[in-house]
Amino acid sequence: MVEKLAEGCLLLESDTAGPYSGKSLNFFDVVLGRWRQTWMGSEGGASEFAGTAGDGVMRFEGETHLPDGRKVLRKMVLTRLGPDRARQHLELSRDGGRSWT
Repeated sequence: MVEKLAEGCLLLESDTAGPYSGKSLNFFDVVLGRWRQTWMGSEGGASEFAGTAGDGVMRFEGETHLPDGRKVLRKMVLTRLGPDRARQHLELSRDGGRSWT
């Protein structure tokens, strides 16, 4: 579910995937000229992404900081499938970007 806040300048996303749930704040940072997302999940990890959008695709890169102090690099691509649907594809690296899954 996505809720528009701040006159549509901020999106609050609530999501559940399997046993995990969380919320993200999404906005366009006019100073950086990039979209940004901050995610907080039920497992305790916080993620921050920045990226670009165009032609129905948003591409983000960022990192997650886990409760035990580890850092996970992430790539995320959101592809528009229709007016109310999108595909989210995530890749992650636990070894500083040497390999991705």
